[in-house]
Amino acid sequence: MVAATGLRYRPVDGKDGKGRIVADVTAKLWPLVADGQVEPVVGLVVPMRDAARAHRVMEAGEVVGKVLLRT
Repeated sequence: MVAATGLRYRPVDGKDGKGRIVADVTAKLWPLVADGQVEPVVGLVVPMRDAARAHRVMEAGEVVGKVLLRT
């Protein structure tokens, strides 16, 4: 199962608040990432100077996975 959440409009506290989500990710997800059991899907890596291109690709829906900016 793959799940995602946006935190922008969530309250900080409470059952569905940012604080609980961040605590759960820290306790449950990051250990799996550290052990190599979970890996992010990277769809595109571009130099920071091409950030505008990265935005265009994302807006057009032309990439599956994360878009990383490299310095």
